[in-house]
Amino acid sequence: CRQSPTRVSGLSINKKSKVHMIVSNTSSIFCTLIVLTFTVISCAFTFNHISRKSCIRSFDRCDGLTQLSMGNKDIPGSFFNQVPEKKDEDEEGGDSSQSIPQSNKKSVVEDSLNDMIINRKKSRVRTTSAAGTGFGKRNSAQPITKEADYVAIGKPDRKLNDVNNPQFDDKGYTLYADENTGKQTRVFEALVEYPCEFQIKIVGANDGTFVTDMIALVAESCGVKSDAVSWTERLNGKWVSITVNAPVQSAEMLYALYEDIDKDARVKFKF
Repeated sequence: CRQSPTRVSGLSINKKSKVHMIVSNTSSIFCTLIVLTFTVISCAFTFNHISRKSCIRSFDRCDGLTQLSMGNKDIPGSFFNQVPEKKDEDEEGGDSSQSIPQSNKKSVVEDSLNDMIINRKKSRVRTTSAAGTGFGKRNSAQPITKEADYVAIGKPDRKLNDVNNPQFDDKGYTLYADENTGKQTRVFEALVEYPCEFQIKIVGANDGTFVTDMIALVAESCGVKSDAVSWTERLNGKWVSITVNAPVQSAEMLYALYEDIDKDARVKFKF
């Protein structure tokens, strides 16, 4: 009977200690929650304050850039200057006085290109030459000389091609002067076109063989056979006249033929 109250009191003491522990734990948890709540609130306030400051600074920068861009409107389209908006007139076609037609643009471009082409300096061809280094000698270009025809001015001092006063060269051949230029050449060179059959009349002694000898001489001088030489003869007492058509190729051959005829002593004259 005495032990029962002791047991009851022990039980009550244990219950009180448990309650006290629960209350203390609850209070500590509650305090921890309060501390965490205040910490979260202070962090949120600090973040809000910092974000507000950064926004204010960014707004100030934007305002400054806007003032810079609005302060200088003379240069639109730059980094700090805004591009002006198009007006309704520009969208519909604009003023005709401000817009440049496409044809005028092309003409301006073409005119500038033409001016550049006209004012362009001609390029010089670079040639490799050793004349400037001392290892070679520049060949001087031979001047091209062209003989000009002699043209006499005014009336000549003497008559050209005067039969009574013939002109001769150093070999005794008769000279012929051109009436326009005054240039003198041999008669057979100036007046005869080659090749041709040149007619020669020969007068000589009628000794019976003169005609055949003259035909053979003409054929030999012209380099042909006697059958290729056409001729006619005419008798007049002791003289005979023969007309020969000599096939000559050049003036030199014709002059040589006359020299061969002069070598025969029977020839009286020839023309």
